[in-house]
Amino acid sequence: MRLTILSLVTMLSLAACSKSPVPATGSFDINASFAHQGTTRTYAVHLPKNYYQSNQHFPVVFALHGGYGSAVNMASLTGLNAKADSAGFIVVYPEGAENPSEARTWNAGNCCGANSGIKTRMT
Repeated sequence: MRLTILSLVTMLSLAACSKSPVPATGSFDINASFAHQGTTRTYAVHLPKNYYQSNQHFPVVFALHGGYGSAVNMASLTGLNAKADSAGFIVVYPEGAENPSEARTWNAGNCCGANSGIKTRMT
């Protein structure tokens, strides 16, 4: 699990470091996914409004939603997109794994139904 998290953080951080030209739509909110061990994981990214016009590097904040939440809920509840625009940082909202009841949760020890069976190794 730690390797999975490290891989995700590395991949998203590297993606955040390389800028592409301003998209035609001027989008600052990105929804994307990737596959890992047969499971599709989704996430949303918010870029600050000055992202495409700046040559600076931007810090990245990872915002994890609560149980049964979502990336959209987390962005709405926290107001982090507005703060990212004013303070100049990128926000990444990963989605928890979907369990059989279609709720998105994290592996949080004995919590969260089917996702509690995901084994982790802490050293």
